[in-house]
Amino acid sequence: MLGISDLANYWQDPGFVSTIVAWVLGIAGGIAGTASAWLYRRLHKPKLEVSLEPVISYPDPEYAIPEQSPRRFKSQALRLKAKRKPIHQCKAKMLIDGEADYLLWNPRVADDAKDLVPEEEVLLQVWQAVGMSEKASINLNIRNKAQVELTLSEPIIVEISFLSEDGLLNKKPYRYKIDGNYWDTVNMAPTERR
Repeated sequence: MLGISDLANYWQDPGFVSTIVAWVLGIAGGIAGTASAWLYRRLHKPKLEVSLEPVISYPDPEYAIPEQSPRRFKSQALRLKAKRKPIHQCKAKMLIDGEADYLLWNPRVADDAKDLVPEEEVLLQVWQAVGMSEKASINLNIRNKAQVELTLSEPIIVEISFLSEDGLLNKKPYRYKIDGNYWDTVNMAPTERR
């Protein structure tokens, strides 16, 4: 059994003291290193700026002489810009009446993920309206297009969240109302975020 005098002798031994000090500093350094790594990731994770573009009108892209086409087109997009660092595999998840789907970066190839470069602005089309005579419909730029073919008389609320391979990019979803009682007023406008 060790006595008090034996413990006092250990504290007088420089090798024992330096071992204890190194052990304590190692634990403190590990804690500080973990905390600083967490803080660095928190402060330097990518940030995404999102803004709503105005509605644009354009002629029929599939018609030989677009101006002679009976169809009219309108669309609206979000302008996105990555800040701080690249965003890998960015996806825009859209919630419509409780149903989730992903907006397409390139509708021709059903591409729902894209790498975003810092400070480079990218447009992500949200909807396209097609008008013909007295009828018009809105097609959302999502994978399951059949799910939301709407007439312009029905307003709809959509929520858009942005994700990357590192997780959710925005704390609250962006909420928009797509509305228009007739062709001239169709648009998407921000609504209050929850």
